[in-house]
Amino acid sequence: MHELRWLGKLLQAYEDLQADPTTPLSPTERLRVDDVVQEVIAGLRLTHSTAVTIEASEVWTTANRLDVWRVLRNVIENAFRAAGPSGHVRVRVGTAGEAVMVQVDEDGPGFGAAPAGLASLGLTIVRDLLDLHCGRLVMATSDMGGGSVHVLMPAAPFGIADTWCGEDARAGTGL
Repeated sequence: MHELRWLGKLLQAYEDLQADPTTPLSPTERLRVDDVVQEVIAGLRLTHSTAVTIEASEVWTTANRLDVWRVLRNVIENAFRAAGPSGHVRVRVGTAGEAVMVQVDEDGPGFGAAPAGLASLGLTIVRDLLDLHCGRLVMATSDMGGGSVHVLMPAAPFGIADTWCGEDARAGTGL
């Protein structure tokens, strides 16, 4: 049910933009990232048999809810596809310094070796959406053997996004 709600919001945002290209972006709000992750995974479980482990703490950010959903859905779905139906995905949600961090690891063949998805936003668009909210995307090799993607966003209420943006946005995150 959550998946349909999110897709409806995405369609409405697209229609609003088509009707009036000067329409401002949806407002930001304080939101629980761990709840968004749970909703994304619940939707993906409807179409994927990949095993998934979730380790989540309650973490908050201030961002556009639809943008966060789009980023997390894309990153987690990429991991599901890479791991395949007999693989495993691990999603960790917590903090790293003053950042919210969602770490997605999979045991598949690694970056570029998994089949492309038809609904994929592509990592360039994911990075663009994160840039709007002073977030970062970091890719590495997972200790599970496949890929590891870290989504970093300013944690709320530590500060306004403006104070977290910039060259030292990753300071204290260990990345």
